[in-house]
Amino acid sequence: MSEPLATPTPVTQAATEHVELGFAEEPDSFFASEPFPNQIGGHPTWLDPTQPLSADRVLCGACDTPMPLLMQLYTPEDEPREAFHRMVYVFCCKNGNCHAGNSFQRCFKVFRSQLPETNPYYTSKPAELSPAPSDEENSDDEDQSEDDIVWTRNPDCKPANLCVVCGLAGSKACSRCKSTHYCSRQHQIADWRTGNHRTQCATSTTATPPPTPATATPDTTEPVTRLQAQLMFPLLEIVSEPEALDTHKNRDDAEMEAILQRVDMDTELDTQEDLEDSETAVDRAFLEFQKRTNHNPSQVLRYVRTMYDRDDNVPLFVSDADKPHPGDIALCEQCGSPRSFEFQILPQLLYYLGTNDALPASLDWGSLFIYSCPKNCLPSHAAVDGESPKLKTTDNPESFRKQPYIQEVLWRQHFTKDGIGRSFARPPPPSE
Repeated sequence: MSEPLATPTPVTQAATEHVELGFAEEPDSFFASEPFPNQIGGHPTWLDPTQPLSADRVLCGACDTPMPLLMQLYTPEDEPREAFHRMVYVFCCKNGNCHAGNSFQRCFKVFRSQLPETNPYYTSKPAELSPAPSDEENSDDEDQSEDDIVWTRNPDCKPANLCVVCGLAGSKACSRCKSTHYCSRQHQIADWRTGNHRTQCATSTTATPPPTPATATPDTTEPVTRLQAQLMFPLLEIVSEPEALDTHKNRDDAEMEAILQRVDMDTELDTQEDLEDSETAVDRAFLEFQKRTNHNPSQVLRYVRTMYDRDDNVPLFVSDADKPHPGDIALCEQCGSPRSFEFQILPQLLYYLGTNDALPASLDWGSLFIYSCPKNCLPSHAAVDGESPKLKTTDNPESFRKQPYIQEVLWRQHFTKDGIGRSFARPPPPSE
């Protein structure tokens, strides 16, 4: 079952001890009922179900087509109260040709959405406590407490129409059946030609209800789901756990530490083992990345903004090159604050996306770093009547106003040498 990816805690330990790791898994039986799922691919689950993103906000700057959801994370924060519910959406163009060169910002978009605790869309109730297990039984609910609550969608909330292909705002409807919606002309044409909507319209006045790939495994025998497989990333659930580093160094760790020491001393790396199968000397950042991720080789996500009052969280860079310089990460356009590093998406995810690294134009990255406003601010026009711009909502649902999607910043880093990171796109080793 999906849980908030991070619960901010007071600063009591080093930042490296508060990293949440994300792992990709097939959705479990509870996933379909989750109001706030952490997921890879599929249709987005909109925090505000009445206000999905429109396609014009997630168009690829290279090919001008709507980009599919790469990942969404439920990351609630206690401050400010407008961020009690908080979701971050990452969109990525699937066309590897669009990612060539250094203009990667045009092929990725990141948006933040948030809601106060009291809002028109969700209601809460105390969780039902499971019976206490016997001494001989193991229970997955051993951490359950009387303070746990369950959130559900308000049955009176009428969600907006969604694109049957990608799940963005369905601003266009089929002119014949009037009941199948699309985000753009591109997806309407694709569904008409490839998704077989032409046949559906000819045989029925009511179109087949759109599939829900964000909450169920799609049937790829259906034309529309085959189309989604072409245009969307596969749906996977993200499960998280705190990073655990093996305190007992094995032989590989000892060898890696020796290499790092030699790099610090500017000593020439002259053996094939030291070069870690690379054709050139490997920089220290890559060796640190390899050493750290080897403890949990299947991780696809590292979430670091888990503590308040901390501004020194840094990514786990994959190279000493292409790090963001001052000015590369824009200040928050709403409040002027420096954006802080929140999480990174690792190259291991490429394996789960089914990318073919043998193709020259395949999707590729070393890591994707997401920076967001640490104040979770909103534009002043999001304030409700009778309140100052600093307080954007009240506890009265009747005074609630729709809150916008705030665009945040993504930075992409490649490995230093082409092909040096291919091992991270291979199947992860089986869990022990």
